[in-house]
Amino acid sequence: IPALFLEKGEVSFPSPRLDGRRGVILSGALPKWVYAALTREFAAAAPWVAVYDPALDAAVLVFSRVRGRRVGELLSSGGGAFLPEL
Repeated sequence: IPALFLEKGEVSFPSPRLDGRRGVILSGALPKWVYAALTREFAAAAPWVAVYDPALDAAVLVFSRVRGRRVGELLSSGGGAFLPEL
């Protein structure tokens, strides 16, 4: 990166089509700023967004417009399969 930082618009992420009924769980080895950018992108169409934390074996809710679900809530993987009714 020549300037040691990126300007808005210099990086684009492929955005899958979301139907607005299911949430998104982000996972993988990514810098925190990428998680933040992806959360902003998906929050426009998804009812909730969570980031998986392998140390907790759970996803942490980072955005929600679902009544009764709060940011910071842990979504348990329940043995590897996340519950879709969130």
